[in-house]
Amino acid sequence: MACFNLLWFMKVYYTRQDAVAGLHKKGFTQDFQILWNDLLWVQQKAIIRAGDFTILECHRFSSTRTEKNGIVVIGVHAFHHNVKGILINHYTTFTRDTPPVIAKKIKEMFMYAGVTAS
Repeated sequence: MACFNLLWFMKVYYTRQDAVAGLHKKGFTQDFQILWNDLLWVQQKAIIRAGDFTILECHRFSSTRTEKNGIVVIGVHAFHHNVKGILINHYTTFTRDTPPVIAKKIKEMFMYAGVTAS
């Protein structure tokens, strides 16, 4: 699964802290967690179904030890709830255990931007 932050349609952040702060400035103020094929909206303790959200940004940060370890910071828009938030996950866990719907939504984000992601 691809997740790039060096794209023309997304700002480049050099640290995950900068990414989170930048997304907060863009209105991504809520927190989400992966819950199978859905998301858990942490503040509201509500389930956001796969058809009710889209991924607007995806930023991957590698650790200094190895390229396989790192953090993924994702900007999510739950359009039926009119809320934007952030999903953060470890990259190794994310790539190994990513639900198909999340991978599909990341690919859709690139497709709508006219970028090919593998």
